[in-house]
Amino acid sequence: MEVLHNRALHLYDPARCLDLYLAGVDDVLEGRPRLGDTLLDVPTAAPLILLSHNPDIVASPQIERVDVVLSGHTHGGQIVVPFWGPAHTQAEHLSRKNVAGYFRHGCTHVYISRGLGEGIPMRFRAGPQIALIHIVP
Repeated sequence: MEVLHNRALHLYDPARCLDLYLAGVDDVLEGRPRLGDTLLDVPTAAPLILLSHNPDIVASPQIERVDVVLSGHTHGGQIVVPFWGPAHTQAEHLSRKNVAGYFRHGCTHVYISRGLGEGIPMRFRAGPQIALIHIVP
């Protein structure tokens, strides 16, 4: 298994019509994500999927080069109060409506999984989740 710590891999298999880049960056809060450096060797027009634990990576100026961001960290709000929304989003650069699921940030597709864990041992209206994402050309 390879850890994508501020690096990108070229996934190429002509027999399966696969030709894209998969990149991963360090955590926004506890690490040093270097999205610009990570994308240096990725051709500008190449399809690119970015794995980032924290969805706040969308605030990076280089995010416009990314086609798809797969993220987590928010736990879907963990405690979602009826008629108000998530009690805490755990994301500084996203609105309350963007703590889980799919949305677009400019031209970038973003999916945030609610995940399986929790910050405190409780969830309310933000159940655990394992997502299966099917990406087609």
